[in-house]
Amino acid sequence: MCPEKQILSAYFDKELPEPVEKILREHVEGCSACLEQLNTYGKIQSSIRKDSLQVSEHAKTRVYESIVQKMSVGNRLFNRFSLWNRRIGVPVPVLAFTMALVLVLALGITLVSIKQPGSNVMALNRQEAVPLQVTVSDLKELVKLLDSDNFVVEVNMELPVDHNFSILGEPVLTRGQENRAYDLRP
Repeated sequence: MCPEKQILSAYFDKELPEPVEKILREHVEGCSACLEQLNTYGKIQSSIRKDSLQVSEHAKTRVYESIVQKMSVGNRLFNRFSLWNRRIGVPVPVLAFTMALVLVLALGITLVSIKQPGSNVMALNRQEAVPLQVTVSDLKELVKLLDSDNFVVEVNMELPVDHNFSILGEPVLTRGQENRAYDLRP
């Protein structure tokens, strides 16, 4: 019984394991049909090798020109879809909204980054601070001192030890931003 053509093809290409190859070799030596099939495989292989070596110059030139033409077409396609040279259609409302959004963001960042005088309390260096003791006779003199250009950021006030008034709550001294006026609340 002869093996299938696929097994004979694998035997011809030496793709079978050694024990199976040994059995097929013994069979092929005694079987003329299998030997004829192996000879056919050999002729096909030699004709393929022979044809692959004989390529005409005309065919080589034609293939080379075809490759060059396809590469130049691809290059044109790349240039056609380039982002720098491409026109983009955007509706006017979308463009206006985008520009307004960019403007608002830029304005917001600018306003946030502007340094206002007196707002950077944390930037004061503790080594630069010099304790200063000032004695004032009345509240108007204290407000006048705090309102001057040499405004001290941190103020500690000590009340006199002997006092002739009653405390109804904690005194609060606040500064108005618009008119630099002080509010005194009991």
